[in-house]
This record gives sequence, structure tokens and C-alpha cells, in this order.
Amino acid sequence: MLNPRLKEHFLVKLYTLASFREVKQKKSIQALIRFQSENKYLLTAYSQKQLSILGKIVANHEKKPIESILSLYEANLYEVFSRPPSVGSNINVLLKILGYFSSELTPEEKAFFLKTTDQYRKGKLPLSACKSILRSWIIRFKNDYLSTQTFLEPYPDELVDLDSYSAEFMAKEYWK
Repeated sequence: MLNPRLKEHFLVKLYTLASFREVKQKKSIQALIRFQSENKYLLTAYSQKQLSILGKIVANHEKKPIESILSLYEANLYEVFSRPPSVGSNINVLLKILGYFSSELTPEEKAFFLKTTDQYRKGKLPLSACKSILRSWIIRFKNDYLSTQTFLEPYPDELVDLDSYSAEFMAKEYWK
């Protein structure tokens, strides 16, 4: 694929929807709650508005049957993936996750992460560079909640092709 950001969006959508199909097969509110929890930051990057809508569907205050909940959730999940997240919304999520470790990091570590994030913003590094730093801190500080967040690894690492990332493609918003 010529544009790595479009490829990334495609793979994230593909793997997330496949994961949701497993939830649908289980027909369990607990499985849906787990899916919503594990995808919180991924959904935040795509659409904070849709994240809120999906959260209300999962809460099921109207006590609808699970089939109705899953159907409504699925329709809104497709809406989430109607367009890729912006660089700015990805950075917003990166900084939210950084907040979990902020008090435990040295000033140099924070500065390095912020510099890496800025290089991503400028299209000089792929998003995966920032995610790798965060994943190393998740391991270092043993944060179980963040270790399950699909935002940090939405599809297998084997599918990441760093050679195709260039400033030209990473900086442009082709889908606008």
C-alpha cells in the first residue's frame, strides 16, 4: 500500500472488527464490557464522541436484550472507523497514557518521549515509535490495565513495515 497511514487505518479496523465478531459470538455483556475497556484509548483516538456513545450503549440503562445491544454497538463501531484518526488525536492519546507514568519518569525520559511525539507530529517518525516507548514503560512499571490497551498494539507487529514510512506520507491527511 502506498500510504502507510491508510494501511494502518485499514489494519486497525480489520483487527478491531474481527475482535468484535468474537464478542458477538459470545453474546455476553461481560465480553462487551471487556472489549470496550481494552479498546478505550483506540476508540478515543478515533472519536471521543463515539467512545461516549459506545459507553452508554454498554451501560444499557434501558435493560435491552444483549442482541439489541450488540447490534447497536456494532453500528456505532462501524461509524467510529468511518475515517482514520488525526495525528492530533493520536498525540492526545499518547499524552493521556504518558500521564500514567509521569511521576515515575526522569525529566530526560519525559523530554525524550515528548521529542519523539513531536517528530511523529512532524511526520518524521511513525506512530509506532511513540507506542514502543509507552509499551516499554508499561512493562517496566507493570501496568496491567495499559498492557491490554489495543491502541498500543492494534494488530500484530509483524505487519508493521517501517521502510514505507516517510515524512511525505506521514504528514499528509489524504482522507480529508
